[in-house]
Amino acid sequence: MISDVRTAIANSLKNISGIEVSEYAPSVLNPPCAYIIQDAGNIDYQQTAGTGTWTLNLSVIMAVGLMDREETQRSLDTYCPPTGDSSIRSYILAANPENAFDAIWCNNAKFSPMEYNGQIYLTVRWEVKVMFYT
Repeated sequence: MISDVRTAIANSLKNISGIEVSEYAPSVLNPPCAYIIQDAGNIDYQQTAGTGTWTLNLSVIMAVGLMDREETQRSLDTYCPPTGDSSIRSYILAANPENAFDAIWCNNAKFSPMEYNGQIYLTVRWEVKVMFYT
């Protein structure tokens, strides 16, 4: 199930022109790129006691570019609106082919520098919550 969610989100994000997308953290970043990670310790099997629902918390991380480049900071305008053709959030929310899960939310985006293999990248982390009814 978890791999189905990763695949669904990655396949949806691949519809955005010009970014590389991976279901897992890649060994090398080639910005702009996005990948999906499971947030440590964030599967809740008892979301609502007795109802058979559980939630999975993931993050979609996008490395926009090297931190020291002005164009990197400007490019956030392309990927961060809540809707639109290049909105990461829109494509996350559209990811659910064949009903791989029952509900999906993406309510937060956090911006920060991140070191990855000795380089410092400007990144955005979208917090994603997926709910399953069993």
